[in-house]
Amino acid sequence: MLINKNPKADGSKSDKILLDPVQIWRRREPGKGVPQEDVQRMANNFYAILYKELSQDYEMVEMPGQGTLRIQLALTDVQKSSAPLDIVTTQVPSGIVDSTGKDLVTGKPAFVGEAGAEASVIDAHTGQLLAAAIDRRVGGKTVKTSVSSWDDVNKIFEFWSKLATFRLCTYRGGTNCIKP
Repeated sequence: MLINKNPKADGSKSDKILLDPVQIWRRREPGKGVPQEDVQRMANNFYAILYKELSQDYEMVEMPGQGTLRIQLALTDVQKSSAPLDIVTTQVPSGIVDSTGKDLVTGKPAFVGEAGAEASVIDAHTGQLLAAAIDRRVGGKTVKTSVSSWDDVNKIFEFWSKLATFRLCTYRGGTNCIKP
């Protein structure tokens, strides 16, 4: 949704990434909404998916240093889908109408998952902020709906991971960057 790049920063020669553990910044009060264990599991999944994607183009390191980008992430919201109801509202005509109506009012189809996150990219050697971003995504209504309540959220994490890889590739001036 929003991205802010520091016009004076140059991390284009960076070839290493220090990926901090994904933090959880909850908007809801503890005990309300998604249980903490589920949110932590999703934060761990996001870290694993992003780490795997970035490691294809960067050396992943555990200490700050020259030529290292430090990526910090925080999940601000995760909501699982209701897989059985998602299937019904995708395939049954009255469910499609109900879901479409909710989509028009809230901007989110009924019974799909969603995730929100914030990220910063810092030159790990100098501490200079290179970029910051905020995004929120919701799952989609498809006939091929998974029975997993967290499938939408994990697909969002996969998309964000590919998008981060693409943006970092273009930042370095890469010519073979694959847009998600």
